[in-house]
Amino acid sequence: MKKAILVLTLLFLGLPGISQAVLIDFDSLALGSVDGVDLGGVTFTGSNNDAMIFYGNQHDRGYISPDNTISTRNFITTSALTMTFVPGVFSVAFYGGDSGGDEDRFFVDVYSTSSSLLSTIDTGVFGGNPLAVNNFMVDNYHVMISGLGEIGSVVVRDALEAGIFIDNVEFSQSSSHTPEPATMLLLGTGLIGVAGAARRRKKNQA
Repeated sequence: MKKAILVLTLLFLGLPGISQAVLIDFDSLALGSVDGVDLGGVTFTGSNNDAMIFYGNQHDRGYISPDNTISTRNFITTSALTMTFVPGVFSVAFYGGDSGGDEDRFFVDVYSTSSSLLSTIDTGVFGGNPLAVNNFMVDNYHVMISGLGEIGSVVVRDALEAGIFIDNVEFSQSSSHTPEPATMLLLGTGLIGVAGAARRRKKNQA
């Protein structure tokens, strides 16, 4: 009986870790529009239906941004970029920034799966480092979102309209290590069944 209980307990403890974090780095994606396309659990849309992959698999350093480019290296982001998660997620992280040379700032609105505003993040002003042609994320801000419950969407708004790229979007559909009630009920039922079977076996042997 002890062995059976141990096995069930180990399986139970392992359940919360089944869901792995998903990372989208855009490096291997082709250039062009991905507006409204599911990229493996997250759909990107621009407020003008203009979510675009820049650089991408041409240079092994891809980014996503609304398509407000003036030239290949001069971009002004005036529309918001929305990430929609189906099913909802419990943590989201990403980088926002550019190639340097100017100051940047953006806001991040976090919404629940029922479209209620959970939080707004203000990066504050950052950047202004010298332009680095070979490193398009020399000026960046790392956003980490967790502990707010189930997240349905995240909206990135460029506060200074100076242009930002989004990179390395990572999200997880597993919550903390707190099991769901249904999981706890299944475990309890299993343990009771194992204990009952052991008692019956002892009575039959007596």
